[in-house]
Amino acid sequence: MRRRLTMPRRGSEKPLGGAIALLATVLFYSCAGKEPSPTVAFCSFDYKGEHYRIRSVQAPGKDLSFNELISRRFVAVDYGQDGFIDEVTLGEATMAQAQELYEVALETLASEGKLRVVGPRGKSYADEDAKYHYEIRTLCPGARECFNQFRIVRDRRAPNPEVTVAIDRQADGTIDVVVKGTLALEQVQSLYAQMLKRGTDKGRLVVLEQRIMVK
Repeated sequence: MRRRLTMPRRGSEKPLGGAIALLATVLFYSCAGKEPSPTVAFCSFDYKGEHYRIRSVQAPGKDLSFNELISRRFVAVDYGQDGFIDEVTLGEATMAQAQELYEVALETLASEGKLRVVGPRGKSYADEDAKYHYEIRTLCPGARECFNQFRIVRDRRAPNPEVTVAIDRQADGTIDVVVKGTLALEQVQSLYAQMLKRGTDKGRLVVLEQRIMVK
């Protein structure tokens, strides 16, 4: 099971075990009561002449935590805080470009001791065959519609396994984009369809209002 990242290490070829959060967090309290509002932390780094910021938000007990990669050209979000970009919310960068920069950011922050690992988020279904290890994770971040993240890991026990990550934005069984990895979209879609059927047959996935989600 993969844990979330509230900022350690580059999202390298090795699967991350948890959520990444910034260590240098600041706790804010609402004026109306004693309940703390979300914890927010910022870190900055420079890469190839460009300046970037990472914003890490922690909202205990809610599906509102996320990491955000911010540049002057785009904003991208890691809703699961697992080291993988889930959406480019502003700008023209591709998911793959944002992912590459995000991995650089995590590696940089990890080397500076500014990341920590927290518990996993979302519901997940994992399975494997002779060639790959698979994981489907359903995330429902705040007011956003639920989506599925599909991970394929080859040679899982190798020091640097090959990882492919893709997003089904509508949780409707169709892969919309490959965020990371060398597998073609058509191959990822085929493997995803196989895993959806297998998970549904095993009762691990459920169809709700034309959406296929982890039970």
